[in-house]
Amino acid sequence: MSFLDKVKNKIQFINKNRFIKKYNGTLFFDTKNAILISGMPRGGSTWFAELLNTDKKSALIWEPLHLDFYPPIKKLNFKWRQYIPQNNTDEKILEEFKKIVTGNSLTRGILQRTTIKQLKSADYLIIKFCRANRLLPWLTQHFEFKKTIHLLRHPCADGANDRSQRLKYHVQTSGRSLHAQEIQFNDIRTTLQALLALQDQCNSLHTNAYDEAITTPTAESVRRAMAVQLICTKEF
Repeated sequence: MSFLDKVKNKIQFINKNRFIKKYNGTLFFDTKNAILISGMPRGGSTWFAELLNTDKKSALIWEPLHLDFYPPIKKLNFKWRQYIPQNNTDEKILEEFKKIVTGNSLTRGILQRTTIKQLKSADYLIIKFCRANRLLPWLTQHFEFKKTIHLLRHPCADGANDRSQRLKYHVQTSGRSLHAQEIQFNDIRTTLQALLALQDQCNSLHTNAYDEAITTPTAESVRRAMAVQLICTKEF
C-alpha cells in the first residue's frame, strides 16, 4: 500500500468515526422499505447483498449479529448464531433489534460496506446477516420488511465447484463397525463401505482386515482386505 493510500484510508477512518458519533441515534429508516437477507455462511448472501446494493438509493447494514462488528449485542449475552424463540417477548432484545433494523444504532463494523455518502442519501436499508437463521421467525414476526430473503445453499454446490473437484482425499473403512463375533462376516461390512467410498470418487482407500476386531491382522486377512479393494475397483 502506497503512502497516499494509507493517508486516504486514515482520512476515511476519521470521517466515518465522526459521522457515527454525529448521527448515531438520530437516523430512522422505515423497515417496510427494508430488504432483509439471511443465509448460511458462504451461501451467497454476500454476493446477493452487494448486488442489490448497487442501487444508489440503498445502504447496506453488514452482519449486525457479528459479535465484533456490533458490540451492543454482547450486553444481551448473545452468542454466535443466537437462537430466539418465536414467542420471546424480551423488551431489551426487541429494542436493540429495532435500533439495528432502522439504522438507529451505528458502528464501524456494520457500516464497513457502506460509505457515509450512501447512508446519508439512502431511501432504504439492505440488512445482511447470515447469522439470523436461528431467529428469523422471531424477527419477521416483530418487524415488517419489504422483502425477507433466506438463501438456501444447494448441497451439491461445493461438489460442482472446480476448486472442490481438485481436492484429493483418503478414506479408511470403519474399524468400529467390525464385530468380534463371527469375524468372517466383517469382509461384507468392509466391502459395502469400500463401495460407498469409491462411489464418492475417493482418491485413496484403505480397507480394514476382517480380524482387526480381535487381533493384529494376519497375512491371510490382509490379503483378503487387499482383494476387497481390487475386486471393487476392477470388477465392479
